[in-house]
Amino acid sequence: MSYDPVNNPQGAVDRRNEILRIMHKRNRVESDDGTGNKVPASRFQVNEDGTTVDATDPMFYLSTLAPLNIAPQRFPVQAPHFVFDVIQPQLEHDFGIEALHRGGLRVTTTLDLNLEEKAQGIVEHWVSEFEDVSDAHNGALVAMDPRTSEVLTYVGSRDYFRDDIQGKNDNAMALNSPGSTLKPFTYTAAFEELGWGPATEILDTPISYNDGVNGAFTPRNPSGDFHGPISVHDALGNSLNIPAFKTALYVGVPNVVSEYKKFGMTTLDDHSYGPSVTIGGVDIKLFDVAYAYTVLANNGVMRGVPTRLSLEDGNRKLDPVTILQITKADGEVLYPTTEDHRVKVQEERVVDPQYAYMINSILSDPNAFCITYGCGALSIGRPWGVKTGTSEPFENSRAIGETWTYGYTPELVTGVWAGNSDNSPVHNILSTSISYRAVRDFMEAALADTPASNFERPGGLSLVDTCTPSGMKATDACGRKVHNLLPDATAPKEPDTWWQKAKIDIRNGLLASELTPPQFVQERFGLAVPESVQGFARDQALEWSKVLNAGVVPVDRSNGQSPVEISSPKNGATVKNVVYIYGKADTPDFVAYRLEYGAGANPAEWTLIMRSTDRPVNNGLGLWNTDGLPDGTYTLRLVLEDKNRGELSTLVTVTIGANIRYSPTFTPVPTPEFNFGN
Repeated sequence: MSYDPVNNPQGAVDRRNEILRIMHKRNRVESDDGTGNKVPASRFQVNEDGTTVDATDPMFYLSTLAPLNIAPQRFPVQAPHFVFDVIQPQLEHDFGIEALHRGGLRVTTTLDLNLEEKAQGIVEHWVSEFEDVSDAHNGALVAMDPRTSEVLTYVGSRDYFRDDIQGKNDNAMALNSPGSTLKPFTYTAAFEELGWGPATEILDTPISYNDGVNGAFTPRNPSGDFHGPISVHDALGNSLNIPAFKTALYVGVPNVVSEYKKFGMTTLDDHSYGPSVTIGGVDIKLFDVAYAYTVLANNGVMRGVPTRLSLEDGNRKLDPVTILQITKADGEVLYPTTEDHRVKVQEERVVDPQYAYMINSILSDPNAFCITYGCGALSIGRPWGVKTGTSEPFENSRAIGETWTYGYTPELVTGVWAGNSDNSPVHNILSTSISYRAVRDFMEAALADTPASNFERPGGLSLVDTCTPSGMKATDACGRKVHNLLPDATAPKEPDTWWQKAKIDIRNGLLASELTPPQFVQERFGLAVPESVQGFARDQALEWSKVLNAGVVPVDRSNGQSPVEISSPKNGATVKNVVYIYGKADTPDFVAYRLEYGAGANPAEWTLIMRSTDRPVNNGLGLWNTDGLPDGTYTLRLVLEDKNRGELSTLVTVTIGANIRYSPTFTPVPTPEFNFGN
C-alpha cells in the first residue's frame, strides 16, 4: 500500500526509480544504437523464448523523469479517508504492515455509515451551491459523540476520487489556519488564569502590537469597527478579534498555547507564537479542534483511549475512539484486550465544569450573536453551542483561506472546513455560507430523533458584582460595576482598591497639599492602579481611566506649581465687553485647552468660550465677549487636556459690571496671539 500510485503517487515514483537504478546495474552490454555505434546498455530477457531488449542509459534516465500516467478508478470503499488515513495507520502501528495485508483482520469501527452518507451529501450540496461565486471547491466534515468520543462521520474531502480538487488530500487532518474557532479556549484560559467571567469587560479599542521581529501588527474586527468597553460574553459571541487578541496578551501567549494543547491541539510543539494565535495565527487540524469541542460538550471532561501519538508533555493523553474491535479470521479478538472485549473509554478532566459551562452559556445564547450575525440567527431549533471562523492567512492580503464552523450539543459535536486543498484563496463568502450551513443541516439531520437537552449548569457558580477594571469585589466607590457569573472557589473576596477618593489640586492633577489654595482643591474618584500591575495590563488599566473619564489617582503631592494659569483678568476683577484672556496652558503631553464660563462663584454648568488644539503663543489664550450677559458674578475657567494626566484646570471669579470697561495692566511682553479656537 505504501507504493500505491493512486494513494501515494510520490512513493510509487520513488520506488519505480529505485527499481530502475537496480536494473541499470545488471547485464551491462555494448549495444548497437542503430547507426553502427556501440553504446552502454543493460540487456533484459522479456519472453520465455529468449527474446531480449537493450535499454540504453538515456532510456533509463528518461524513464526516471516520466510522470505517472494513471487514471484512478473508483473502487468500492466507504469513507476512504477514514479507512486510509485513520484506521490503516492505527493497524500498522498496533499489528504491523504484514498483519494488515495478510493477517485477515476484521475491523469494526465507530463510523455510522448512515450519518456518513448524509454528511457526504451535505458537504457536496453546500460546496456546489457556492462554488462558482467563491472559488471554494472542497470541504470536510467530522462528527463525534462527546459521551464516548466515538468518531461517527469522517468526510476528508468532497470526493476522494477527484484529482481536479486534490480529492485524496485529507482535509480533516490537513494543517490550516483556524480563524476565530480557538477563541473559546483563549477565554477559558482567562477564566482559569485571571478569574474572569462572561461579564468581564475588555476594551475593544485600536491596538498595534510589535513583537520585535515581524514589525507592528494591527488586528481588526470583522466589520472593521470598535465597540469600546465590551463583555467577554458579547466579544466571544460576536467573534470580535481585538478583544480576543488583547485577552491573549492579558493571559500570556504561552499560557494560551498550553490551554490549546490540553484541550487537544497536537500541532503546537516546537513553534513560536504571538497573540494572533487566537485569531488564526497558527496551523491546526479540523479533527483536533472537533475533539476539543467535545470537552466543552462534556463540561470540561475529555473522553477517549490512550493516544498513539508521540507528543511532548502538556499535550493531551487521549485520542477519540475510532476502532471498536479487531478480530482474526478465526474469530480470535485481538483488540480490545479487556475481559468483555469492549473498548474501555477513559476520562481526563481538562478544566473545571464551571469554566466549561461559562463558555457554553455564551456560545449557546442566541442573544450573544446580535452584533455580527443578528440575534438568534445561528439556530438549529434546540440548545446548542456554535462557533464560526474565517481565516485570512495570506500576507498583505485580505483574501480568505478557508471557513470553519463547530456546533455541539451534549450528544453530538460537528466540525466543518470549507476551502481548497491546494490552499488557493476563496472569495465572496462568509463562515455562514458553506461551513455553518453544512454544520446546521448535519446537526438537524443527525439529532432528528434525539430529544433536545440543555448544557447542565454545575454547582458552585454564583452571580457576583465585580468592579471594572480591577475585577475585584465591587464597593460603593466603584465607578463601573458588572454582574458576573463566577465560580465560588475563585470569585473575588477582597473589595476593590483601585477606585479611590482623593483630594486633588486641579491645577496640576497632583494630590492636594498645604501649598494648594482651597479654591483649587477638588474631591475626585479615580483609579489607583497598583504598582504590581505592569506591562500590557497596566497600559490597559490606564486606558480604562481615560475611557471612564476617571483619571488616575496620583501618588505625588502638589508643590504649588501649575501648568495652567489665568494671569489676566485677575481674580475679583470687574470686566465688560470683550475681555482679553492671558495665561498659560502647556504640558509635555498637551492635547488641547479650552476656556469656559459659568454664572456665580460655583457654577452648576459651564458654557464653552473656545477650545484649541494649538499651544498658546506669548501667553495669549483667547477672547471672551461678555456683551449680552447680565451683570453679576461669573467664574472663568481654563481647562488643559493632558494625554496622561487627564484634565487640569484653574479658575478666576470676575464681575460683569455696568459702565465699566476692563483694561488689564501688565509688564510689556511680546505681542500675544489670541486663539479663537478650533
